[in-house]
Amino acid sequence: MEYLLTRDEVDADRVVAIGNDMALMTAALHDGVTHVVCQPGLFVDTLKLAARTGDYPLEEINEYLNLYPERKQAVEDTLGYFDLRGFAPRVNARTLLMAGAPGSSLDAEGLSAVSGAIQGDVSVYESQSSSYRDGVYQEEWLARGFGFAEAILPEHWR
Repeated sequence: MEYLLTRDEVDADRVVAIGNDMALMTAALHDGVTHVVCQPGLFVDTLKLAARTGDYPLEEINEYLNLYPERKQAVEDTLGYFDLRGFAPRVNARTLLMAGAPGSSLDAEGLSAVSGAIQGDVSVYESQSSSYRDGVYQEEWLARGFGFAEAILPEHWR
């Protein structure tokens, strides 16, 4: 972010951080981010999420705790430093949280503590389990936020 904002070709009024949990963390730690698109996956109630899945990368936490159960408190303490609920109050950027599908662990309800703590304008979109539909929604949200007449979409999405 530091480097990006030094570039003359960057419009500092339209800087988006897009990604997983790290996008929201970046916006919390740097005022230069004007828009955020975040699809949380790891750092919201991580131990609870890990206990409900065998999918990686969360399964790595389960495996570690199976090997070292006596370290559970240390793991919980460490993960607490990365929980998005702690970063959210520092986010002033316009934010789109890409939630999981309704009924999943990280659906709109599962992310309510994060979305409710964000200081900037926040929208929560629940996945339609379609990378096409979810992607089009994200690109249209960005286009509206940046004042573009239409979304910039890959050719195969048009």
